[in-house]
Amino acid sequence: MGPRKPGRPPAGVRPGERVVDYPQLTVRVPTATVDMLQALCTVTGEPQWRVLSEAVDHYIRELPPYRRQLLVALLRRSGSGTQDERGSGIRSW
Repeated sequence: MGPRKPGRPPAGVRPGERVVDYPQLTVRVPTATVDMLQALCTVTGEPQWRVLSEAVDHYIRELPPYRRQLLVALLRRSGSGTQDERGSGIRSW
C-alpha cells in the first residue's frame, strides 16, 4: 500500500467524483427549513448536498406513477439527470 495523499478523499456519488465539480444551487428557504437541514446533517453526519439529493429522490418516489413518467420523459428529452448513482442507465424512482 502506497503513501496516502494529503487532504480529504473525493466524496461524490460515484467513486473518485469530487463534490467541488458539482453545479451549485442557491435557493431561498424559510429559516426553520435551514435550521432543520443543518440539524439533520449534524445528527446524521451527512453533507447537505446528500441529504437534499436523497430528499428529492424520496419526493419523486412518492409522486403518482403518471407524474414520474412525465418527469422521466422530460429529463430524457433534455438529456439531463436521469442516470443512477453508478452512472449506468435510468434511476429507478
